[in-house]
Amino acid sequence: MPRRLPRPTHAAALLGVALTLAACGETETQAPGVEPIVNTYVTRGVVAQLPDAADATTALMIRHEAIPEFVGRSGEVEPMDTMTMQFPPADGLDLTGLSVGDKVAATFVVTWGGPDQGFETTALETLPDDTELDFTSLKDHDHDHADHEHHGHEH
Repeated sequence: MPRRLPRPTHAAALLGVALTLAACGETETQAPGVEPIVNTYVTRGVVAQLPDAADATTALMIRHEAIPEFVGRSGEVEPMDTMTMQFPPADGLDLTGLSVGDKVAATFVVTWGGPDQGFETTALETLPDDTELDFTSLKDHDHDHADHEHHGHEH
């Protein structure tokens, strides 16, 4: 079952959600008959921190590329900028062999509304060391990249 999300007002607030996810247990109520919004994303990034079983304050933290197609709780696209945030692992996700500094592709599911509301990482794939990642802020892009692939460099 996904972990519970508090009520962020926009996608950028997901950083705050991620940092406080373990401490917050607020349950979202939803009107009867309204289907939850469930989206799966794949983003690439660099492992910034690994969870430590001896320290409950640690978590899987990834500095990830921007996610321009991120959908917020309203069901509208609310692009998520590049940032470092918590990626709560789904039950059974194996982090063995993962190290801080590894480049990864992270698959995660976000559910807004309903009893399974939450955010969890369902898969991690280690990428080659020479993979070029683009940590350019969406605010720094001066044109739409939706119709072509952008190959930037780490900043």
